[in-house]
Amino acid sequence: MTTELLISKYSEGSGYNKYLEVYNGTGSTINLDNYDFQINWNGNTSSANSNVRSFTSGATLANGKTWVMVHNHANAHDDLEAAANNEAAIGFNGDDAVTLRKNGTVIESFKQ
Repeated sequence: MTTELLISKYSEGSGYNKYLEVYNGTGSTINLDNYDFQINWNGNTSSANSNVRSFTSGATLANGKTWVMVHNHANAHDDLEAAANNEAAIGFNGDDAVTLRKNGTVIESFKQ
């Protein structure tokens, strides 16, 4: 069991074939209003060079379940569209850093 949400998968496919997935293994249902993804282009950690993407307002994530955020232009890709819980402009590639935040505090991150 974990105490926080985890980034469980991500994909940087060609074009808009991008998604981020979080997993809830906390033992409780989590309200996603307190969470967001912050994408820092070119590995920069300055908020002036970042892109914050929120989860669907009012959404919750049950224990043992995942939530998938898909790039909002991936609609031509049926498999990504079918897996999406919400869509957002989540462009990332190269050496961009992606963080999962709770109330603005980083709880997990990865850099490609």
